[in-house]
Amino acid sequence: MSEMCAEFSSAPTSINEYEIRGKKYIVTSHYIGQVIYALATDRAKRELGI
Repeated sequence: MSEMCAEFSSAPTSINEYEIRGKKYIVTSHYIGQVIYALATDRAKRELGI
């Protein structure tokens, strides 16, 4: 997992600020589409014995 974290550490992120009932929240979103794809592919291969 640490190898994947290093591989995808340069993935794009976005930061959005929201205000809800007078309190400010800052949300950082990380694009992880490639990570999820890699995990799903690895799992499918293991389950199929490939």
